[in-house]
Amino acid sequence: MRWVWDANRNDPVRENATLTIGEDGNFVLADVDGRVVWQTNTANKGVTGIRLLPNGNLVLYDKNGKFVWQSFDHPTDTLLVGQSVRIDGRNKLVSRTSDVDGSDGPYSIVLDCTTSTAGNSRRLLQVRPIGGGNTYNLNKLNYNATISFLRLGSDGNLRLSPPMTKECALPSKCGAFGLCDKRMCVACTSPRGLLGWSESCKPPKPVPCRSGAKADYYKIVGVEHFLNTYLDDGEGPMKVEQCRDKCTKDCKCLGFIYKEDTSKCLTAPLLGTLIKDVNATSVGYIKYSK
Repeated sequence: MRWVWDANRNDPVRENATLTIGEDGNFVLADVDGRVVWQTNTANKGVTGIRLLPNGNLVLYDKNGKFVWQSFDHPTDTLLVGQSVRIDGRNKLVSRTSDVDGSDGPYSIVLDCTTSTAGNSRRLLQVRPIGGGNTYNLNKLNYNATISFLRLGSDGNLRLSPPMTKECALPSKCGAFGLCDKRMCVACTSPRGLLGWSESCKPPKPVPCRSGAKADYYKIVGVEHFLNTYLDDGEGPMKVEQCRDKCTKDCKCLGFIYKEDTSKCLTAPLLGTLIKDVNATSVGYIKYSK
């Protein structure tokens, strides 16, 4: 069993704490010494009952069945089906510190009026919000009956459950630049070939973005980039030389994946985890400065 919502994640209570709904309709969590740790602030707002709905939403409702308060308005690290983060309410997800420590962790995904960003000290993900007017929702995730929740993990990865993505396709599965095969980090790639994997794997020093700077590439046979699936293997058809020139002329390009069977070209503005592909016609070319 895995919890999907916390009322008091940064202020845990002790044994014999109490959770009560008062005659005034306020739902209160109190520690064993009587200290109020958390409450819904719904006193005298017409609350007549409480219910946990089949979709996981905990609601306080009035005599007409209208929701006075709902847990869906206060997400922590998880979005259940139909739940969202909103500009005019709770606008972010915050990871846990670890799987056993539920307090606020180092990663967050925040929705504002222009972009949604995820990361810690650096930006890891950026998407445009969905919606109109003064409300922007992040609930259009093409949920279907097989998807139960989306979670920002304690490792900073954003996951759907059940997973729609292979674990090796998580960008940071094997750190900044590792090779993943069958859910395992198996190697670091380098101009000298495949080396033993460690968390210190990192991409080569980038080519200076200036006129006259020369870029070279080293080749890795049988790999894919995590963007291959989402971008339909990139552009094309084109020759590998054209793909190389495209990356060379783009200062932000750190390498490219070339599909020899379809002649498609995917340029990569970041590298992350590379995925071992049994199809040897999928070849990675990593840009580096000699």
